[in-house]
Amino acid sequence: MCLMVLGSIAQVQRKMPVHSDAAVQVKNEPLEAADNGAPQNAKNREMLSSLNLSKEQRQKLKKMHQGTKEKKAAIENDTSLTEDQKGEQLNELHKAAVAKLKAILSEEQWSKMKEMRNEKINGQNLQVDSKP
Repeated sequence: MCLMVLGSIAQVQRKMPVHSDAAVQVKNEPLEAADNGAPQNAKNREMLSSLNLSKEQRQKLKKMHQGTKEKKAAIENDTSLTEDQKGEQLNELHKAAVAKLKAILSEEQWSKMKEMRNEKINGQNLQVDSKP
C-alpha cells in the first residue's frame, strides 16, 4: 500500500526531477490499487508484505493513497494552471504524501522500505548499465 502511494506519484516524477530521497523514487510505471488496496505489481506486493503493516496502517495508507490520487488528478486536469505550476503543485503533493507515509510507518518499517527501494533502484541501474 505504501508503494501504491508512491506508485500513484510515479507519473508526477516523469514530469519533474527525481526527489532526492531514494526511498520515494519509483519505477516509471503506475501501480493501481486492487479492491483490497494492494498494488498490482507482484514485486511491490512482496515488498509491501515484508513491511508487516498492521490493519490500521493498511487502512490509513489506502485512505491516503485515494486522497493523493484525487488531488493529483485535480491538479493535472486544472486548465488554469501552467505546466510549471502543475509541476510545483505535484511536487508539493509528493512531499506531503512522503511526510504522511513517514508518519504512518514505524521507523523500522520506513528504514526497511528505503533499503528495499534502494536495492530495487540499484538493481534497475545495473540492468540499464549492462545493456549494449
